Amino acid sequence: MSVHFRCGVHDKAYKCFHNAVQCPDGLGNPYIHLRLGQTTFELGDHDRAADELIRAYMGGGPEIFEEDDPKYLKFLRARADLNHSGSAGS
Repeated sequence: MSVHFRCGVHDKAYKCFHNAVQCPDGLGNPYIHLRLGQTTFELGDHDRAADELIRAYMGGGPEIFEEDDPKYLKFLRARADLNHSGSAGS
């Protein structure tokens, strides 16, 4: 799954992580939501990306973003009030 993401094959990565979130313990797993958010961001679905990235942030905190391109956390900060509500907006 991550291989597709790391190689930039975002459509295949999305399919893998979309399937993973439906597995036992998948829903609510911050890592899976992080990758879903990143792949949907790269595929241009910014509303869905914000939703998935806020789930990752809520479950894993800002640390979950540390090993990846800072653009994802920057995007999330532009879309959500991470200090108060924790909900993605616009």
